[in-house]
Amino acid sequence: MSHWDMIREKARQQRAIVCAATGGDTTAAALLSAADTLTGLRRVAVPPDDSLLYGSEAVLHSGVIWYRDDVEPWRALFYQAHEYAHHWHHGGGDSSFCAESDIDIEASEDSVPFGAQRVEGYGPHERRELEANVYAREFLLPGDELKRWFIEEGLDAAAIAARTGMPEGMVFHQLSRALLTPDTTTPEEEESPPADLTLDPSQETAAYVPRGPLLVEAGPGTGKTRTLVGRILYLLKMKEPPAPPSSILTLTFSNKAAEEMRTRVAAAAPSEAPFIWMGTFHAFGLELLRKYGTKLGLPEKPTVIDPVDALFFMERSLPELGLDHYQNLYDPAMFLRDILNAISRAKDELAGPLDYQSRAEEMRGKAKTEEKIEAAEKALEVARVYSFYQNYLGKNHLLDFGDLIFKSVILLREHPDVRSKVQYEYQHVLVDEYQDVNTASRLLLRELAGSGAGLWVVGDARQAIYRFRGAAPINLRLFTTDFPEANKVSLEVNYRSQEKIVGAFSGLATKMSVSAGSDFIGWKSHRGDAGGRVWLEIAEDETAEVEGLAREIERQKRTNIRYRDQAVLCRSHTILTRVSAILEKEGIPVLYLGNLFERPEIRDLLSLVALACEPNGRGLVRVAQFDEYGIPLGDVRALLALASSLSEKGEPEALFPSIRGQI
Repeated sequence: MSHWDMIREKARQQRAIVCAATGGDTTAAALLSAADTLTGLRRVAVPPDDSLLYGSEAVLHSGVIWYRDDVEPWRALFYQAHEYAHHWHHGGGDSSFCAESDIDIEASEDSVPFGAQRVEGYGPHERRELEANVYAREFLLPGDELKRWFIEEGLDAAAIAARTGMPEGMVFHQLSRALLTPDTTTPEEEESPPADLTLDPSQETAAYVPRGPLLVEAGPGTGKTRTLVGRILYLLKMKEPPAPPSSILTLTFSNKAAEEMRTRVAAAAPSEAPFIWMGTFHAFGLELLRKYGTKLGLPEKPTVIDPVDALFFMERSLPELGLDHYQNLYDPAMFLRDILNAISRAKDELAGPLDYQSRAEEMRGKAKTEEKIEAAEKALEVARVYSFYQNYLGKNHLLDFGDLIFKSVILLREHPDVRSKVQYEYQHVLVDEYQDVNTASRLLLRELAGSGAGLWVVGDARQAIYRFRGAAPINLRLFTTDFPEANKVSLEVNYRSQEKIVGAFSGLATKMSVSAGSDFIGWKSHRGDAGGRVWLEIAEDETAEVEGLAREIERQKRTNIRYRDQAVLCRSHTILTRVSAILEKEGIPVLYLGNLFERPEIRDLLSLVALACEPNGRGLVRVAQFDEYGIPLGDVRALLALASSLSEKGEPEALFPSIRGQI
């Protein structure tokens, strides 16, 4: 169960308690009235300029919910439910002062893969308010009841809105989630993260060090997330010096890892978790630039350009780019994505346009062979495009994803006052998945952590998966160079695999190239020997390889291991496609859907959904190519350019509704 599902489940449970006191009345007004009786809180409407609001829309303080008396009735009810969410979910003793931007009936906890929302970081305050929004929505309009009303009773959104006293837009939001996503599982159906943590001796050694810098080497299955949570709990219990939750900054590289981390910490320290900053390096970089970016000449709310928009800009600018080595007459835009990737990688290495050009010129000066001369000239061409692209971003006050960390490093390096303020605010910096940091992230960490006294990182060079983003084992090995006083410890117990697998890995680990310069301590297997085996067979060709797999699958089946309990792992979807086809010919039932989001029917469906829901009209690029439409790509580009110009004039919805009506 995800963190957000747990919040929704808590809201439903609280609603059930309140509903028992309403006599079957499910309107928002009746629910809140019953809540007053159960909690002893009072709700008082006051004028918007009343000093009790402190300039907010709604306030929870000293057992009273104060809210504006000049808003629509349904909005006032949601304001009150939002404050009740703070009371129930965040602790009855806390006060909350919620501005208009904090209370949003449609605020989404789901990541959106466009623009700034791809990396949008929620600081403790923003996340706390988002949790209250999700809780309040589910309390007033629980997904399970909406689904039952819609399917079993035949109520549409308008009827549900009338029954509950909530607006149709909010009903649509909740009803679509209820109908299109799996329902929240109950705690009995799915195990929740443990609220208390028991650490093994090696985990305790890592989690309970009084000060850093410390590098924890944690292999797969050794409980690194558990140890990190244990570290946070240790810090929260410290008396000398005290470590308030707001002084803890916890960073990781991927959104998925960040969400897992938040879920685990919220289960172990529910009252403190909302005040700990947890998220990705890019999200934290965005927050830094929003707070202090004006010192670099950035606007107060810088806009993050989406990669698709960056690509469209480059396509529109082709005549000005003057491409030579990267020119293709049949498809002029063929190499633009590769050029943008090269620019992104340069930013990951903290190399600006001038640095890139200087290095390319150095390459050209040293080049002797025709092949190396061509490579250097290609690099010079990319350097020229890099400068052109960065000038465009600067003139339009835009950032791309590489800038989020690149410019954050520059900010902290060039403005010691900001660096000192950030270091004082976050005296404890924890990093998960340290093997996945790139050079820019590593240098940002140096600026954040100072001498490293509060720095604690966990990682394993053998698990680096973001090399395409510049992550490399060398960054992990440089930890002791960046922080000379650093110590290293290793987690020693593997909880995931049987003894034979752990033994096989231990035998191979020392021979891996990433192990150079580091000692590997063999793990103990917590699961022991459960009868599994590891062996290697060499086949004559690809067909013989799969036939051997088929024989082994059937052998396992004869020992009562069902087909559904067996899995075949391959390095790529290309290999899996071949393997699954041969297994099917051998009469073995196979469940293989391929790369789901690369299936043409899935991409077609998503493009239709995007075109129906998003004002920017990006989905038209793919929909236009459907056989029944066949709209030329040039026309699509013209439409998107027109939509962009209308958006700049404040009319983002002016164009695409008419197009959607024709599709």
